[in-house]
Amino acid sequence: MNLNRRPFFKGFPKFVAASDELEVDEAGRSIYYWWWSFLRLSPVLWFAQETGIKPTDPQIAKVAESFGDLRTRYFDTWWRSTGRVIFAESKRPASVQLLALDQLHEHPFDPNKLYLEVPLSIRQQTIVKQFKALLSDVHAGRGLDLAAHSQAEFKLHTKRYRLHTIEAEYWVMLYRLLYPNIEVWRIGDRLQVAPQHRVRDGDGSILNSSKHALNSLTGRYLYKGRYSLLHAERGSFPNTDAIELSARHQPFGLKHQTDYRAATQDGKDGTKSVWAQWLDREFAAGLKFEIVCRQHVEHKMKMPDGKTRLRMAAFISGESDLLS
Repeated sequence: MNLNRRPFFKGFPKFVAASDELEVDEAGRSIYYWWWSFLRLSPVLWFAQETGIKPTDPQIAKVAESFGDLRTRYFDTWWRSTGRVIFAESKRPASVQLLALDQLHEHPFDPNKLYLEVPLSIRQQTIVKQFKALLSDVHAGRGLDLAAHSQAEFKLHTKRYRLHTIEAEYWVMLYRLLYPNIEVWRIGDRLQVAPQHRVRDGDGSILNSSKHALNSLTGRYLYKGRYSLLHAERGSFPNTDAIELSARHQPFGLKHQTDYRAATQDGKDGTKSVWAQWLDREFAAGLKFEIVCRQHVEHKMKMPDGKTRLRMAAFISGESDLLS
C-alpha cells in the first residue's frame, strides 16, 4: 500500500497508519483520544449541543461546530466521522529532494529551506560533518516547534507532552466532577496516581505523613486538568497554561445565563443538575472500573458477597477508607 496516500497525523508516533482500522486503533492510543475525552467533560459544549445555543466566544463556538456531537461515548465512531478530518494534515511535511540542474530556473525557492552545493569528490563522512555544521547554524534542532508548522484544521499546541500525565489529569478531574465533595488526597489514593505515597493501612487508618504529599500531587493534576479543559474548549491542546475566568463569566451571554446555570449547577437542596446526571450516566461506570483496576481488586469484585464488592461504593465516594 502506498502510505503517501494515507492521512498524515502529527499526533501519531509514526504519523501514518496503513489502513482505516489501524488508524482508528492508533488514534485511540494517541493524544487525539485525550483531546476528545477532555472535551466531553465540558459543560459549555454539552449545553451547546443539548440546546443548539451557540457560545458567545468565537473560539468555543468553532470547537462546538467542528468537533461534532461529543455526547456519543464511542471514540471509534467519532474518529471516523470527525476526528480524522479535523486532525489530518492538509499538506505533508517537506522532504529532502535532489534538484535537477536543468530545471533550477523553474524551482520555487523557499526561504524556509536550506540550499547547498555538495561536492561528490570528497569523502562521505566529510560531507556529512560539514553538512551538520552548516545545518546547526540555521536549524532549531530539538527546539524546533513541530506543532507550529502543522497544516491541520486543529493543531496540537505542542509536541512536548506525556500521555501518562495527561491521562492522570483527566481521571482526577473526572473524579472531582462526579464527586465534588471528596477530598483531593482520596482521589489520588483511589486512582493510585502515586503508589509510592501509601496513605491507608489494612484497617483503613490514614498515614498523615503520606497524605499531605499525595494531596499536593493530586491537586496539581486537578488544576492542570482544569486548565487543559478550558484551553481544549478554545481549540488548544495539550495546554496547561494558566487561564482564569471571571466569576461572572457567561459563556452564552446574559440572555441564556440563567438556563445554563440551572442545567449545569446542582441545586442548593442537593439535587443533581441535568448536566451532573448526564455525567453519572456516561462516566460513573468507567471511573469505577478504572479504580478497581488501579486498586488491583478485579478478582475480588467477582465475588457477589465479598467485602471488597460491598465496600466499593462507599470507598469511591470517600465515605469509607476500608476496601478489603
